[in-house]
Amino acid sequence: MNNPGGDETIDPVLRQMIQEEQVKAQFQAQVHNFTDKCWDTCVGDSRLGNKLDYRTEACLQNCVERFLDTTINVTNRFTQLLQRGATGGMH
Repeated sequence: MNNPGGDETIDPVLRQMIQEEQVKAQFQAQVHNFTDKCWDTCVGDSRLGNKLDYRTEACLQNCVERFLDTTINVTNRFTQLLQRGATGGMH
């Protein structure tokens, strides 16, 4: 047996499933984090009735959209860097 407890002993399919679950867990954590930040920024300690007022709703929507924009940009940048690294090109 190669290095008990090491990655070499894990079935590649199982390893892939574990990696996918880790990515899902990281995504869930990010969603939870940005939800908390947007809520604190837009709602704070104000008392809510049965509905969000227009200003609060717009703030939450804006916050989420900025988060998504940033996440997409960062993801695209990391993808570019990984592709450059995989091809051996450094720019």
